[in-house]
Amino acid sequence: MNTVSPIDGRILIHGRTVRKAPLPLFWTGSGIELVTDATELWLEVESTGYTGLLWLRAELDGVTVLRQAVEHGVSRVCVYRGAPNTRRRVQIFREQQPFPREPECVLFIRSVECDGDLFKLPPRPRKIEFVGDSVTAGEGLCGPATLLSGGPIVYSSQGNYALEAGKALDADVNLVALSGWGAAVSWDNNPDNVTPRVYREVCSALPCPDGQAKWDFDAWRPDAVVIHLGNNDFFALKEAPHTDPVTGKVTRFRCGPDGLPDRRSAEAFKGAVYRFLATVRECNPAAHMVWAYGMLGDLWRPYIEDTIAAYSLDTGDRNVSFLPLPPVKAEYAGSNGHPGALDHKAAANAVAEHLGKVLY
Repeated sequence: MNTVSPIDGRILIHGRTVRKAPLPLFWTGSGIELVTDATELWLEVESTGYTGLLWLRAELDGVTVLRQAVEHGVSRVCVYRGAPNTRRRVQIFREQQPFPREPECVLFIRSVECDGDLFKLPPRPRKIEFVGDSVTAGEGLCGPATLLSGGPIVYSSQGNYALEAGKALDADVNLVALSGWGAAVSWDNNPDNVTPRVYREVCSALPCPDGQAKWDFDAWRPDAVVIHLGNNDFFALKEAPHTDPVTGKVTRFRCGPDGLPDRRSAEAFKGAVYRFLATVRECNPAAHMVWAYGMLGDLWRPYIEDTIAAYSLDTGDRNVSFLPLPPVKAEYAGSNGHPGALDHKAAANAVAEHLGKVLY
């Protein structure tokens, strides 16, 4: 058996990370990809999670052949064995988002072990970054609709709209997504738990040094950045106010008598959208920015569209668009009250069609 480092030049690394061995995986859909003629392939992995098991998934020529929990510590995982001695594409995925409530929960790939050779795998012609919340993180994609749990088991990269859109467009994909987080506030009105706050780092939602590192935007230049935020800002309208435990500042999104966000909430949301567009553009000067919204309601749609128009007018930046996503269907429901695979497929089709017109 040959033992190969995960940062070997013949292996593609997916997802925001720090290129070192062992290779830390933080985000849903992060992992490695390789081509080998091995008849069997193993991974040595390490999980620092205690309370919630992390999971990994493996595809062989685009088909899932393994989904397995990784217990705390170092272990070996058999991806496959007994295959013919022909070249095959293997992709390994981390199945869950980072969990800020368990900050040390990181999945590492320590090595790849196989009985064959690895072959240079060129990157795909396009790169797309997806920034979002629990939908983009894949919450609900594993398990039946009757499974109402927020634990790691309900997350999956399989069927995720972002990865499916990437396949349709022959693009490499990075995901930055956290359940419950929003553009201006989280589902419970916390203004600190917002995805724009962690956008410039590898994974600063976690306190570990690797996650706190600045992300190298020059090393991975996306052709498009798809922002799917606003769902939790909507849920916050129905929740109690958040009080900062240090400053005592109270934050609350609320609706007025007309059922629409009141003036203060609307302005706070629009300001957050505007600032995040400016941040994404600063970090990705040439990327087409898409704000995608509508799977779980479209209350914020006019505010997003108005802000995009204002941003474009103020800056002269026309390389930005709004994409309405198909609303979820009750009969397609996934676990934990989240969209299921067919909802994700509809969203993937919408994203692929939209970006297909822009990028090709």
